[in-house]
Amino acid sequence: MRVTAEGREYARSDILAAKEMFARLVRERVPLVKTICTALAAVPDGKLRRNFFVDLLRRSFSEEEANVQLDIPSAGAVTANCSNTTRTHAN
Repeated sequence: MRVTAEGREYARSDILAAKEMFARLVRERVPLVKTICTALAAVPDGKLRRNFFVDLLRRSFSEEEANVQLDIPSAGAVTANCSNTTRTHAN
C-alpha cells in the first residue's frame, strides 16, 4: 500500500480542512457526484426534481433501490453541496 501526497495532507489536516478536501476530491473523482454537481450548476435556481436523481441512480440500481437511496430522514429532500458557497435542495 502506498499513501499519496493527498493522503498525507488529509491525515495531517484538521477536521474542517479534511472535510473540505474530501468534498473536493469526491466532486472531482466520483462520476455520479460530478454529474449531479454539473447539473445543479446548470439550473438557475439550483433545484432539480427527485426524478432526475432516481434516473441517475437507475443506471446502477433498480427503481426501488434508487428510491430507497433517496428516502433520507430529512423529509425526502436531497441536499448536495457542490461548492463551498452553493447549497441546493431538490424535491
